[in-house]
Amino acid sequence: MDDDGTGGIEFSEFLKVILNQKTQAAERADERDTIDAFVAMGGSADKTGVIQTDKLVRVIQVCVGGMGCH
Repeated sequence: MDDDGTGGIEFSEFLKVILNQKTQAAERADERDTIDAFVAMGGSADKTGVIQTDKLVRVIQVCVGGMGCH
């Protein structure tokens, strides 16, 4: 964190730490959303299992077809 070795954390160094934390949190949240969607479609939370192709195609068609998907 202390890039310049001053023994203190300057604002620019602090911003780097905060940005890094936010980036890591966003990546974890993105993966969690993907896992949740996989489970909702029939897969398992441990990233195993399978989902039915026709079910996924229907969901994609509804989302892309303007119905919205949230």
